[in-house]
Amino acid sequence: MNIEKQFEFLKKYGFKFKEQTFMNVYNSYFTVHTYSFYNEDGCFTIYNLPQRGEWDYYYSKKFSTVMENLLDSKLDIYKQKSEIWSKARKTWFYTIRKELNLLAGAIKHQIEDNNEFYGIKVLI
Repeated sequence: MNIEKQFEFLKKYGFKFKEQTFMNVYNSYFTVHTYSFYNEDGCFTIYNLPQRGEWDYYYSKKFSTVMENLLDSKLDIYKQKSEIWSKARKTWFYTIRKELNLLAGAIKHQIEDNNEFYGIKVLI
């Protein structure tokens, strides 16, 4: 799964992308992968802790190479258009790939409607 490619449309809005891997986090042997899309107005980070199967989404005011700074505010992506998320999550074949596809679509709609997504302004 190539997250950079999946959200490549953000680059046409001037967003930069950075993938980072953090080793031995939470005082254990856990590895965390982060995928950040950022501009001068903020940073949207997709967080993956594979050992636990966790995927989360975060907002921070700016990009950082320090994991804790990237995880400033956890986003509840399921709030907007909740009926779509609710329906999708009840299907038998709900996967993270499907979730990321839905998320990319939701972000596109937010940008088209508001020139921002999850509080990050699109600088045109």
